[in-house]
Amino acid sequence: MSPRPVRRRHLAGVVLAGIPFNVAQGAAFPYWVLYLHSDLHFPTALAGLVIGTEGLASLGGALVGGAFQDHFGPRRTAQLGAVIEAVAAASLVVARSPLAVAGCFVLFGMSTLRYPARSSALLAALPDDLSATTFFSWDFMGANTGFGLGIVVGALLIGAGDATVMRGLFAALAVTSALLAVTYELIPNQRMAREHLEHASYRAAMRSSLFWYVGAWGLLLSLASYSSFDAGVPALIGIELHASPHLIALGFLTNPVLIVAFQQPVRRLVHRLRWRRATMATAAIFGASWFILFGALWLRTEFELAVLVVSFAATFSLAEMLMAPLRTQLIAALAPEHLRGRFYGMSHFARGVAGLVGPSVAGAMIGAGLGFWWLPLVASSGAGAAWVSRKIFRTAPAELSERT
Repeated sequence: MSPRPVRRRHLAGVVLAGIPFNVAQGAAFPYWVLYLHSDLHFPTALAGLVIGTEGLASLGGALVGGAFQDHFGPRRTAQLGAVIEAVAAASLVVARSPLAVAGCFVLFGMSTLRYPARSSALLAALPDDLSATTFFSWDFMGANTGFGLGIVVGALLIGAGDATVMRGLFAALAVTSALLAVTYELIPNQRMAREHLEHASYRAAMRSSLFWYVGAWGLLLSLASYSSFDAGVPALIGIELHASPHLIALGFLTNPVLIVAFQQPVRRLVHRLRWRRATMATAAIFGASWFILFGALWLRTEFELAVLVVSFAATFSLAEMLMAPLRTQLIAALAPEHLRGRFYGMSHFARGVAGLVGPSVAGAMIGAGLGFWWLPLVASSGAGAAWVSRKIFRTAPAELSERT
């Protein structure tokens, strides 16, 4: 049963409520390892292992979240995830032992079930006169506005090296997560018709080739993008090139700035390209962007490397802006209505696997001095994602290719 559309001001409220959450997340996220190592005195390897429990837990959260969406509705699932995240962040304020901190990160991993659920709930609730491409473009801009501000706030606050500052950011993350759970009440909850519940299962979803294509697409696209960017770019700049840490911050800050500035023009480009071409272009651009970093073989001054990093981040951002309005819509269109949550769960699970594989491969290869062999490996994931995109649109109904 489809929920009634919501008023635009309610949608704006959900988007705006996400900005303070993203500020808190952007301020704290880059410094988790430093907090565990410098303030809680965990060995570096142990700190990495503790944080890694989040990635493992997110795999379970993805599959559980997919089932919860189909049975309890996406809004309720999103609220559950936000509450779990609030509990995790609040617990991190007082956690001191490795076991207690690992428990917090397990909760963080489980809480990620809210992300696809939130998108699914919003997609179902959009009014007829507001296209999903337009809405999710604005939503992506809002998230990046908050995250970009958070990076600046974190850089200003963390310089003091005071553990109290980090714990204050964890408390802010807890409060803003709880606020999200309340704000989600503005979205209607879509419940599946009772007669469909008995047919909703991962076993039923696995009979569809599109289910597996969605998983492969999510895995390869994530390997070509965030899972390699977040750990690989800092390692390449700091370890392989022995360059200034300021270049790392420059790369991370370029993305949200460009997204806020250019998401709306790119949204109009998505309309012109339509789904098939925009999806394949996203994968191809993600893959191609990594070849820009080969310029570091010849460019060695800090200014030259800064230009190189900005060029890479700008190209990477273009692919992000193409992808942001499409991912949720495409998965929803590919999935049968009673299996939509399972398809979202598979996509999120695949991205979680990439989140474990990408940093591990980047760390191993760059640590062994093979950073410039790692770059074409990541780029090949983009080529693979483009190929899977082509298979998806050949298998799906023909009209999906021309959707805007």
